[in-house]
Amino acid sequence: MGGDSEKRKKLLDFLNQKAFEPVLRASKQDYSNEADQKLLADVQRRTKSEQERFACYENAEKVKQMFEGDLDSRPAKKVQAELRKLGLPTLPDLEEEFEQICEESGVK
Repeated sequence: MGGDSEKRKKLLDFLNQKAFEPVLRASKQDYSNEADQKLLADVQRRTKSEQERFACYENAEKVKQMFEGDLDSRPAKKVQAELRKLGLPTLPDLEEEFEQICEESGVK
């Protein structure tokens, strides 16, 4: 399938659509207590930073490598727990589909 820039774009589009945008679009009005509203603001800030970090990776292999690294890192696990508490998607939730896209696209 296409060149590396197409593969990179496909992976980033998937992450934006399935992982980052649902978090960034969540509204504090969706949460009744102030603690969850503050938690949402915090995870949105960190998600925006992560989205920007992924956008800077120069090729599809680096996107895949960093995705896989984020599945097991201690800071990521903390954010994942917070996202789950808020009912929002996490990278581990998307791992199988992400890996399938990588395989179909020939991303090693």
